[in-house]
Amino acid sequence: MVQEKRLSRLHLLGMVGDGDDILQDIVSRHDILLGKLIGEVGLGNILYGIEDPTQKVQVLAATGTSDLTLSTSAQSIIGDGDDSKVRIILPLPGDWLIEATFDFNVTATDPDSLIGELYVNDSGSPESRVAVFWPATDLDRATVPQRWKITTTAINTPIELKAKKNAAGGTALAETNTRLTAIGGGGAADIRLSNHGLLEGLSDIADHAYASLINGNRAFTGVVGGIFPTEHAHLVTKEYVDSAIHFIEDYFFNDTQSSYYNGGEYYKMLDTPTGEAESTFQSGSLGEGENQGLVNFATDAGLPGVTVLEAGVYTGHIHARVTLSNKRPTKIHFKVYFRTNGSETLVATSEETGFLTNSSTEYNLHATVVADTTIATTDRLIIKWLANVDSTPASDVIVELFAEGTNASRFEVPVTTDVLNHVFLRQDGTKPLLANWPVGSKKLTGLAAGSSAGDSVRYEQLVAAASTAVAGKIELATVAEIDAATPARAVMTDALGDSNYGERVVGVLVSDPGGDAITTGNGKVIFRVPSSMNGFDLIDASCHLSTPGTSTGVTIQFRRSRRSTATSRSEVDMLTVKLTTDATEYDSIDAATGITINASNDDVVTGDAIIIDLDGVPTGGKGLFVELIFRLP
Repeated sequence: MVQEKRLSRLHLLGMVGDGDDILQDIVSRHDILLGKLIGEVGLGNILYGIEDPTQKVQVLAATGTSDLTLSTSAQSIIGDGDDSKVRIILPLPGDWLIEATFDFNVTATDPDSLIGELYVNDSGSPESRVAVFWPATDLDRATVPQRWKITTTAINTPIELKAKKNAAGGTALAETNTRLTAIGGGGAADIRLSNHGLLEGLSDIADHAYASLINGNRAFTGVVGGIFPTEHAHLVTKEYVDSAIHFIEDYFFNDTQSSYYNGGEYYKMLDTPTGEAESTFQSGSLGEGENQGLVNFATDAGLPGVTVLEAGVYTGHIHARVTLSNKRPTKIHFKVYFRTNGSETLVATSEETGFLTNSSTEYNLHATVVADTTIATTDRLIIKWLANVDSTPASDVIVELFAEGTNASRFEVPVTTDVLNHVFLRQDGTKPLLANWPVGSKKLTGLAAGSSAGDSVRYEQLVAAASTAVAGKIELATVAEIDAATPARAVMTDALGDSNYGERVVGVLVSDPGGDAITTGNGKVIFRVPSSMNGFDLIDASCHLSTPGTSTGVTIQFRRSRRSTATSRSEVDMLTVKLTTDATEYDSIDAATGITINASNDDVVTGDAIIIDLDGVPTGGKGLFVELIFRLP
C-alpha cells in the first residue's frame, strides 16, 4: 500500500510512466531537477549559479483543492497555496526551477485546446511557455506537465498557475490534482528574510548581554549617542533637549482676512483665541494631484517679533474632513514660510495626516526646522495647508478645515523668552509703549499722584466729577436713564430722541361721551402735522371707549394725506393691522391683536393730514378717544 501511494505521487508529478519511451522522456524533462536532488555538480546546480552541491535548496509546492470550470480567460485555481490559490511565494532572489502539472478534464464536447499558464510577480501577462492539452476525443482527460526556469531579483516574489480553454464551446475543468512546484533558493548573494519567525536560536535572547530588551527591563550600560532629529518621532539626546526647550507661542487660526488677503488667499492667525463661533474653510473640487492649496494663514505685521526662527518642532493643530465618503482618498499637510516684503521663503514641511474621513477629526502635524533661521523682526510667519489627492476613485473631493469655536486650531511656534520683550511691558519700566493702549471698560488703579514732571497720576486725579459749580467729568445718560430722570448724567441728542422725552403724543376725541353712539365711516376726524413733528415716524397708537357697547369692538384705520400740489393730495393707509378693541371692552390695551404699522407709510412731514376712519363699531358705543405716538427715527 505504501509503495503504491509513493508511485501514485510520482505519477501525479509526471516523474514515472509506462514504457521505455515515456521513461526516457521523463528523465530528459527532469534532468536538472534530478541532478539537483542527488547533489550533482554542474548538471543540477549550474542552474542556480552554485558549484557547492551541499548548499541547501528549497522545494515549495501548492496543489489545487477545488475544480475550476474553464472559460476563455485565464483564471486562478483554488488551492492550498498563498491567498488560497495554486500560488507560491518565492522567499529569496535567484534562479528557480518551476514545475507544473495540470489535471485537465473535458466533460462536454468541443472546448478546443486547454491551456495552463504561469504568472510571475502578479504580471498581467503569462510566461511564454504554456502547458497545452488537445483532447483526442470529445470527452478526454490528461495530466499535462510544463516547466520554467525563472530568475527573481527581490524577496517574496509570487508565482501562480492559471488555466483557460481556447474556445467558448464545451465544458472543461482544471481538477484538484493540478500542482505547482518551485525548487531553488541557493546561491543568492544577498539573502533577506521577510518572515522573522523563520530565524532560529532566538529563544534565549535574554541571555545575550549585548541585546537591549523591548520591554525596557535592561538599562543601557554606556552613553548612547544619536543623530540630529528631523522628525517628531525621532529619539533625541539630553543635549538636544536642553538646547531645544523653548517658550511655545500659539497662533490661533480665524476667518478674519489678513492684509495679504488678495481675494481669499490669506487669513489671520492671532496670539489669542477670538472667542467667535466655529469658522469653516472649504476647498474647491479637488482632482488628483500633490500640494493642492487649501487655505493660508499669516501673523500680523511684526509677529512673532524675533530675529531667529529657532531650530525645533513647529506644530500645526487642525480639525479637518472631506465632505463626502467614496471620493478620492485625501491627506493634508502644511508648510511653514517667513515673508519679507512680499517674498516668501520655505523653512519646513510637515508630515501627512492619514486619509481624511467625512467626519471632522483632530490632527496634530509637525514640521522640523533643522537649523536656526535668521529673519527680520518685521517679517511675518505663514502657514499653508495643502492636500495630496489620490487618483482613484475618480470622484473629485472637497476638503473642509475648521477653526475657532471649540476647535482651538492653531500653529505652535517655539520661541525664546526674547519674544516676551516684544509683546509685554517690563515691570522695571524699561520697555515703553509703542502705540496707544486701549483698556476698554477697565482702568489703571493704585497709582500715586506725582509731584514732578512725568510722574504718573490717576485719571480721577486729573479730572474731578462735575457739579453745578465745578467743571469736570460727567457720565452720558442712556435712554433708560433719561426716562428714569437719573441725576448727574449728560444727555446726548440721539439718546434724548429715543427716550420718552423725544416722543410726540397726539390725542383726538372722535365722539362725545355724552352724545350719540358712534357709527362707521371715513374721515371721522382729521388733524394736521405741525412743523415741530416734521420727519417723525408713527411708532404706536391706542384707543378708548367711554361706553364699550355690545356685539363687537371698534376697528380704526389711519390714512395719511400728503400734498402733491396745491390742489391735489395722495393718500395711503398707515396700518397693515388695524387698531381695535375687543367686544364689550373699553381699551385697546386689552385687545387680543395689536396694531402693525406699515414701515413704508409711517413717516410724516409738515402739512400731512392724518385721517381717522372707523371701519367697524360696536352697538351703542360712545366716547371714542384715539391716541397716536410719534418719534424721530
